[in-house]
Amino acid sequence: MSFRGNKFSEAVELLNTLNVPSSAQEKRRAGRTKLQVPLAITMNPHDKNPKWDKAELRDLSPRGMRITTTFAMEEGSSFAVQFPKQKDKPEPTPLICRVIHSYSQPDGKCVIGVEFIGRLNRPTETANDDAERIRKSILG
Repeated sequence: MSFRGNKFSEAVELLNTLNVPSSAQEKRRAGRTKLQVPLAITMNPHDKNPKWDKAELRDLSPRGMRITTTFAMEEGSSFAVQFPKQKDKPEPTPLICRVIHSYSQPDGKCVIGVEFIGRLNRPTETANDDAERIRKSILG
């Protein structure tokens, strides 16, 4: 059986309306939560005054996220992401991400899937600061 023109589009439309559990749709190592949050990203986090570009978070997991930007990124490239500051909380530490996939959409935006590979140490942080942060996270 072969699909032609409108039959193919009808099949795609039907598949898109099915309510398939996410575990059956994908084989991710960690589940993702859909969100729409503005982010700041920079390709040069170690510059003295890095240029921060706008991006939008679309979904998030403990291992990575999907974002949209107005520009493409190469698979394998890395960048830093800054999450928004929460009220009455310190500025979150930027995370280092690696691009797993990137593709353009018809509206001109790019969808980028990334994995988290580390965090950006601030110049004032030391190894002792890291050790203390890890100790607190383990011991509560």
